Amino acid sequence: MPRLQQALSLTQVHLISRAIADETRFQILELIYRDGPMIVGSISGQLSVTAATASHRVRELARADLISVTKDRQYRLLTGRPSTWRAYLSELSNLAGDAPPSQDPLQIAVAEHTCISRLPC
Repeated sequence: MPRLQQALSLTQVHLISRAIADETRFQILELIYRDGPMIVGSISGQLSVTAATASHRVRELARADLISVTKDRQYRLLTGRPSTWRAYLSELSNLAGDAPPSQDPLQIAVAEHTCISRLPC
């Protein structure tokens, strides 16, 4: 059974876009999605950034709803929210679907599988 995609508001799309535009935040997101739940201390050690820097970046990712942060005794456990990521990608895909067709001759030729001079057919 296919999963239902949650709809994102325009504000959420902007928050996510801003959050992943920062290289450190994107690296943190990658670590969490790839390696699973972790704590801020682990992230700061792997990325060679201070705990304060990692913590600030984590707050932005949580604000964008890309990760969830839960208190685990004295630590904050960071967990990925793949449903938000999938919804974000779906929103971007919808934007691309509404784009006007390309007027670039090379793209048109490739799309139509036609030959272009100086290129083998």
